[in-house]
Amino acid sequence: MSLGQAADFSWTDHGTIDLDAPPNWKLRGTATEEGGYTFVASPRSETHALLQVSILSIPSTLVLTDGDLRLRLHDSLRTYIDQSVEKEFRVRDLTCRQGKGWYAELTDAALVGQPAKPEEFKVMRSALLLLEPQTMAIATMLFDDPQGAEPGEMLAMVSSLHFDRHAETKTARP
Repeated sequence: MSLGQAADFSWTDHGTIDLDAPPNWKLRGTATEEGGYTFVASPRSETHALLQVSILSIPSTLVLTDGDLRLRLHDSLRTYIDQSVEKEFRVRDLTCRQGKGWYAELTDAALVGQPAKPEEFKVMRSALLLLEPQTMAIATMLFDDPQGAEPGEMLAMVSSLHFDRHAETKTARP
């Protein structure tokens, strides 16, 4: 798998976010009305896969432990576990360029063996990363073919996330 050049995005009043994207992926990023930053990536080919990443600020009064983060990941997937092939939550460590993270993968039992449909994906891989104590990333990787290149490429993009806080916001933090 070859990754293209790093894509740098300016998150106004926060800092710079960058991630490495393969050249065969389209990537766009935008600030959200809620104050976060969102990325959406998809293969340039007709392959049925989609990556969505949200970067969020965490209030300085909130200190999240590894256990808290794993619990948040589990809670985000709780409603999907019973309808999955796996029938259980299995968290995996995510090797990150910055910070630490975890991910879990669930396969929709109702879609196994079915042809691909727009807006429906057979496999959902969710990740949660703590890039720094006050910056979190939540990623959703959707795809149909676990053996294809796309799941690995999406995981590599998420793993490559890096946040560099602007100097003025570093000093302004309470």
